[in-house]
Amino acid sequence: MVVVDERRIVMLPGPTSVDPAVLRAMSRQIEPHSHPSFIAKYRSVLEKLRRLVQTSGRVFVFSGSGTFSQEVGVANFIEPGDKVLCLVNGFFSARFAEMVRRYGGRPKVLEVPFGEGFTAEMVREALKEGGFKAVTAVHVETSSGAVNPIDEIGEVVKEAGALFIVDTVASLGGMEVKQDKWGINVNCACTQKCLGAPPGVSIISLDKEALEVLERREAPVTTFYGDLKGWLPVVEDPLNNYRSTHPVSLIYALEEALNQIFAEGLKRRFRRHRIIAEAFRRAMRAIGLRILAKPGFEADTVTAVWGA
Repeated sequence: MVVVDERRIVMLPGPTSVDPAVLRAMSRQIEPHSHPSFIAKYRSVLEKLRRLVQTSGRVFVFSGSGTFSQEVGVANFIEPGDKVLCLVNGFFSARFAEMVRRYGGRPKVLEVPFGEGFTAEMVREALKEGGFKAVTAVHVETSSGAVNPIDEIGEVVKEAGALFIVDTVASLGGMEVKQDKWGINVNCACTQKCLGAPPGVSIISLDKEALEVLERREAPVTTFYGDLKGWLPVVEDPLNNYRSTHPVSLIYALEEALNQIFAEGLKRRFRRHRIIAEAFRRAMRAIGLRILAKPGFEADTVTAVWGA
């Protein structure tokens, strides 16, 4: 954990403390977003993120936040009248249901008590109702520190023939995410948590199935900036296609943060997070504090503590 101005340690789930080398990368002189030197960094970021989320599909990065990533995921794949199963186990997972509603979809909320996660069997039972176009979930629910078994839920969603839209904002970079293997069609993330970069960049990754669904969509997406069809030529050939000015300095920072992640090694990084999380939970319990995530659902990246 990085010390901020040698007096404070950022204990928020995000933005987290940023390594000095990442801050230095961000402070370099600006290049035009169409300059070959910047394009090389942009391509490097896309490829590293593709490796991190483990997908053979496409990764998109643009100005925004984790909330915007969620909204882009909904806006591009949910159309008026679509029925969506929203798995709600806290504040951030509940946002998906509201976003679905605002884009004309019909959210069916499946909710568990705060601090708990879902099981595959719960989701399977709910999907028996039929007619669902998509299922939304968060990997780690920041408000409680609870983790959902996305790999197991993904299998059930695939069996039902629905799209799986997942928020990995609080896990990507600190816990393993296997997008293609777990059946995540639409992955929504951002930079300021486990990736260790400053806030300001939205990350969306689509597997091949989601790309096919996107291509088949006929009705225009109601957000111009977040229209992934419009961004697709840019991520495929950023030198010769333009959508909007890239957050140049933040891309510099993100590339350095990703370089540090891969230099450490993914297995070592995930193990470090797990060991520290377990030790921290033991310490909090030892001084009489309560961990909000229920046993068996504790995340390795966020620990929410209640003092009463």
